[in-house]
Amino acid sequence: MNTKQSYRTFIFTLSKWIVFGILIGLIIGSTTALLLSVNDLIGETREKN
Repeated sequence: MNTKQSYRTFIFTLSKWIVFGILIGLIIGSTTALLLSVNDLIGETREKN
């Protein structure tokens, strides 16, 4: 494998990991924000009753 092909493979693999990391971060971040909002709503409802 020559150097140019090696760099191309490295950049492609790095790009995939970055994209997957962004997607996972968005999913986990959104889920966490949703759970925190629901937890606040449940806490307010509990205090009212």
